[in-house]
Amino acid sequence: ITNEGMVGFISEVGATWATVTSVCDTSMEASAIASRTRDVASAEGDFALMSEGKLRLSYLPRDTQILPGDVIETSGVGELFPKGIVIGSVVEVINESHGVSKYAIIEPAVDPDSVNYVLVIKSFEITG
Repeated sequence: ITNEGMVGFISEVGATWATVTSVCDTSMEASAIASRTRDVASAEGDFALMSEGKLRLSYLPRDTQILPGDVIETSGVGELFPKGIVIGSVVEVINESHGVSKYAIIEPAVDPDSVNYVLVIKSFEITG
């Protein structure tokens, strides 16, 4: 993470190095929450969006009130990522073709190409 938000996750480590997989990568999936509406969804990499440097917020309810500009952060559900790390902001909200739910396109909070330093969270404890 940086002070702006999540860059990605450590996908491989060595004695003196680590590989960071970007939040836009298709292997990325994190439980997420919209700061304003509190809608819980899944932030995940998407092949079509990865080349644009964006990711997808899936499984939004059909009646979601999420709007472009809303901030998306990690929810802490599943205990893979701590709660409250900014992932990015909503660019667009789209109806799924089946009409049961919606998804949003997210612009990451951090441009990986501009990162010089990151903070690596090695462990965390969930409290009250």
